[in-house]
Amino acid sequence: MQLVTRFAFVGLALLLLAPSAQAKPAPLDEAAWTAVFGTAADGPTPTFLKELSKGMSPADAGKVFKGAEKPSKHGFAKITVKGVPGVTKMEIYFRKDKETNVPTQLGAVTLTLDKSVQKDPAVYAALVKVLTAKYGAVKKPESVEKMQITWTTKKLQSAQIWKVGRDVTFKYSF
Repeated sequence: MQLVTRFAFVGLALLLLAPSAQAKPAPLDEAAWTAVFGTAADGPTPTFLKELSKGMSPADAGKVFKGAEKPSKHGFAKITVKGVPGVTKMEIYFRKDKETNVPTQLGAVTLTLDKSVQKDPAVYAALVKVLTAKYGAVKKPESVEKMQITWTTKKLQSAQIWKVGRDVTFKYSF
């Protein structure tokens, strides 16, 4: 009888610890994407990146996102993102100084988006709706289907959704 009780206890413990029993992340709907990217009223820089600014040094960017302070010799700092719905990785690009050839000025940020953007049409549609409200109408409707959308702001900043291999990315150029 004790053996049956032990198995029942172990089974219950495994059930409670199973991933399906744990809290699931919130769905990536319009509200979730708006929290990450913001609205047109917030300006062109995505809300998630609002503490970064054009020309920022790696040291200053590192105060905002740990790891940004150490870009590669080519100017890229790769960062794993946690706690931001829909975003899994970030790559920050720093332009090189023309004289020293050292990365010194923030130029762009590329976010790798959750796999559900590519797999779930509703998630992708919500993302496109939020970004279209923020940056304006998509000029080429076929670019939505191809996951190759580019918006340009009045100050010549650009925002892009781009399917790269197995990933869908969002790139913002300052």
